[in-house]
Amino acid sequence: MIAILTILTLAISMFSWLLWHQIRINPASLRLGFYVLIIVIFLFIGLQVIQFPSISVVHIINEAKLFVKWGNIAGLFLVITLAYHSFQSWRKWQHSLHQLVFPLVLLVYAIADIGIWLLNDGFSISLKPILVVIPWLSLYVLWQFLQFISSSILYGLVVKRPIHGPIVVLGGGLVDGQYVGRIVGNRIQAAVKDATKMSEYPTIIFSGGQGKDELVSEAEAMRDFAVKRLNVPCEKTILEEHSRNTYENLRNSAKLTNSSFTFYTSEYHVFRGVLLAKKQGVNAQGRGGYTQFPYRGIAFLREFAGVMNLNPKQHIIYGTVWFVSSAMVILINFI
Repeated sequence: MIAILTILTLAISMFSWLLWHQIRINPASLRLGFYVLIIVIFLFIGLQVIQFPSISVVHIINEAKLFVKWGNIAGLFLVITLAYHSFQSWRKWQHSLHQLVFPLVLLVYAIADIGIWLLNDGFSISLKPILVVIPWLSLYVLWQFLQFISSSILYGLVVKRPIHGPIVVLGGGLVDGQYVGRIVGNRIQAAVKDATKMSEYPTIIFSGGQGKDELVSEAEAMRDFAVKRLNVPCEKTILEEHSRNTYENLRNSAKLTNSSFTFYTSEYHVFRGVLLAKKQGVNAQGRGGYTQFPYRGIAFLREFAGVMNLNPKQHIIYGTVWFVSSAMVILINFI
């Protein structure tokens, strides 16, 4: 037992150092969540070893089976959610065939997984091994979700208030096509709160174009809200009125600033924002405005879909590996 605990202690120490190092060099990374999850797993194993020093291999296998069962259920829910939001994103922005592949792959897997759960008793003994392989993809999606949530929370904790500008406020949908709602209003308030604490009042860029159902641009509506309600000096504001999404918000704002900046959005949206900034080489950190918990939970699922769609090829490759592995398992049982 001492040898096992020594190995676990060394592993926890190593991944803790890697986590600290990643935070120092660049906290805008999913590696944060990866390191946190590995540390949590090793801590859990260590506690199990201490609490049950004579634990049997059979008990460990049974615990693993239970985890796979519930993990598959949770992962399957995430797969369906991911497929839905990915399709919605494709319909709104992409309309290209290769971007449609990702949600279709997820949908096919979800149907296959549900079918196998429903027809479990109807499978012949030779096909039973496929049930061991099927959960792999849903467990992978569950792992990615936990990694995203952990990274997002930790990023919000380690990013500090900026000491100078410029700062950028990202737009969102307007109420009645012309008024700032509560969610966007909280973004503006968070930005202004930080701005008032700086030694020199910074330039504030309000970024957001005019949607088809909006009477004014999001940037103009936000500027008016900030000037009239929060007493922001109008001469300290700049409007960026051409962006249609977060990617364009960051790109267009970077062109206006020609320097690093801090952007303000909703809490649930910050981490995807910094990943999008990193993807296009924009030097920016993110801060979040308060969002009520019920909506925040739903929004995190949508943000997770957005993060997964940043690199769909990687996840499609994993799905292909899963399919090939499944086919090999069936083939081996027929030989």
